[in-house]
Amino acid sequence: MIEKFRFYINHSMNDLRVNGQRTLFAILCIAVGVAAIVSLQTLSVMIQDTLTGNLRETLKGDIQFDNNLRFVSEMSFQDEQGNERFRQEFRFEDFEDLVKQTEKRAIESGLLEIAEGRALFGQNTLYFGQRGREILAEWAKANIPQPVKFAYEYQVVDITAVFTNFGIGTIIDSQRTNLRTTSVTPVMIDSQNYPIVGEIRSQDGTLLRDLFPTPNSIVLSDNVARNLRAEVGDTIRLSGVDGEFTVTGIVPTEKEAGFTNFLAGIFGFYYIDISARPLLGIEERVQRVYMALENPDDELIAQIGEKLMKEYSFLNFTTTLEVAERNEFVSDLLDQLLTIMGLVALLLGSIGIVNTMQVVVRRRTLEVAVLKTIGLQANQVTTLFLVEAFIMGVIGSVLGVVLGWGLTFIIKGSAETLLGQTLPFRITPSPAITGLIVGALVTTVFGFLPTLSAGQVRPGIVLRPNDDIIPRTGLWRSLGALLVVIIALSIIAAGILQNPGLAFGVVIGTFFMAGFFYLVLQLLLWITGKFFPALGWIDLRLALKAVLVGRRRGAFTLLALVVGVFSLSLVTLLADSASRAINQFVSTGLGGNVFIQTFGGGSVEKIEPILQQAEGVNSYTLTKLHRMELISVTKNDGTVLSKADIEQNIMNNRNSGTSLDFLLQQITERDVTNNLPDVEFLAGNGRQFTIDDAQQPVII
Repeated sequence: MIEKFRFYINHSMNDLRVNGQRTLFAILCIAVGVAAIVSLQTLSVMIQDTLTGNLRETLKGDIQFDNNLRFVSEMSFQDEQGNERFRQEFRFEDFEDLVKQTEKRAIESGLLEIAEGRALFGQNTLYFGQRGREILAEWAKANIPQPVKFAYEYQVVDITAVFTNFGIGTIIDSQRTNLRTTSVTPVMIDSQNYPIVGEIRSQDGTLLRDLFPTPNSIVLSDNVARNLRAEVGDTIRLSGVDGEFTVTGIVPTEKEAGFTNFLAGIFGFYYIDISARPLLGIEERVQRVYMALENPDDELIAQIGEKLMKEYSFLNFTTTLEVAERNEFVSDLLDQLLTIMGLVALLLGSIGIVNTMQVVVRRRTLEVAVLKTIGLQANQVTTLFLVEAFIMGVIGSVLGVVLGWGLTFIIKGSAETLLGQTLPFRITPSPAITGLIVGALVTTVFGFLPTLSAGQVRPGIVLRPNDDIIPRTGLWRSLGALLVVIIALSIIAAGILQNPGLAFGVVIGTFFMAGFFYLVLQLLLWITGKFFPALGWIDLRLALKAVLVGRRRGAFTLLALVVGVFSLSLVTLLADSASRAINQFVSTGLGGNVFIQTFGGGSVEKIEPILQQAEGVNSYTLTKLHRMELISVTKNDGTVLSKADIEQNIMNNRNSGTSLDFLLQQITERDVTNNLPDVEFLAGNGRQFTIDDAQQPVII
């Protein structure tokens, strides 16, 4: 047995050396696939370590209280008999009533107060006032058997204002570089008490609390500083704020970026102290409260969460336990997604392995015939080539592991931008071991079908060396081998995806699709070789003859090419579609090249003369936003529809919970004396506004 094994190894190594370029091609195919698995899984491990690392620093405490209401979880979709109702039966009025009831409870408790303005779904903008903060402190003293610290984040603008740049301080201009950056998140803090867990230091190592010597001091995130090319000591201006601010520090973006504040990770943020509140002209309103225990443990935090839910079920809060659960869920999803991407890359590379093994077997028919004349059986010949495929898999996998680590170091920057977190690079054994095992096994499995035909070579070819046609494997033998390949690949995929059903379905579906396209490509090659005119050109005639004779191998090669081009085209199309969508939104969705937002009706009279006289302004459109409430609709035949009737029709026709009242909460009024957009009318004999419609009760 040992002698046979030694013979297989020595013979395979010699063949790999002799085959040279073909061996190198197969090894590179394996290495690329394994590198994809190793790099993506290593990236997944790095993301998991970051997400599940110091949760207290991520949450800036053990419990974070938010000014939003916790009411969605209380919604019931059951009828009076306790039966579950369909989604389309849910009425928007139920939601509005729940919001009002929850707001009433929050306000009556004293924890939250109403600010001017309203948020989505008719919900009021709430905040923690002085009394609310005192109530939280008193509750903590009475219910938590250890000292507790509090820190606060003050409200400047909401996330919608940050994204649309309508809010105060969301646009920053650098006086020195004349550069501007937008959609920046203002974070107003009490710098002497923030954060209460961990520490935040600037690039030169200064603590955050020491970076605010004056009220007009500002600390930028590093991505904002990079966009502005700002340095410590620069003077900058904030949109909607009179006066200038001085940059006193630059901090890492990850200190505020994350899933709960993804805009800060993309566009950046800045810190200002509570002492700067008069400069911004805003009231003292707390939107987040951070609470930290002196000696936290999971059991105590869980008990505190249960007490809060029981006494203040309307209060929106997050504990480190919830953050751990959420991050673990996200990390698992990312791990599965990245692993599937790597596995697909390896399977694509395996097509090159099959092609290589087919060529190797075809070129070595005489050698196989000699081996059979000296006593080797068909199964031993197949084993010999399988050992050769396995050795190629091991060598390619080792090379792929090294390439994967290098690729991880390159692509981690993109992941850091997406997550808004720094991902410390580290080499972990698990992805490398997975890559080695999967690479070697997949190579062996994909090399099984071509090597099976090698065992069918007859010894008589020794007497006829020019007759190198490989005999067919046989239908049942091929089907059996294919079944073995499917089972083996399903086991490999199940070990990676941790879902046997999904793995088996993916493998079966992939084989069916590959088989279908393989037959289609064979048909196309047969039609091409049979009917394409040679036009009297002898070289073309020979080429068409070769296409016709080798259509099976050609179809397999074309299948590999089609899959590769399809993958590349899909990525290109997605990127192009995203770019087109953004360009369309910028050019037409915003209504022009420049968008001017005013914070008072009197500004329009000042802006309009400037636009009329400015060089290069071809046209402009004035719009106003109004709040409207639907009472009823009278049709042209005299039928009156109530608000409830219309909303019921909307839900029945669209199978959704869209509320017409919500759609009409803010409606745009356009000045008909200015340019109006081209619109497509979906129903009725619609028309665009004309000058005669000015001051008339008409609506589109």
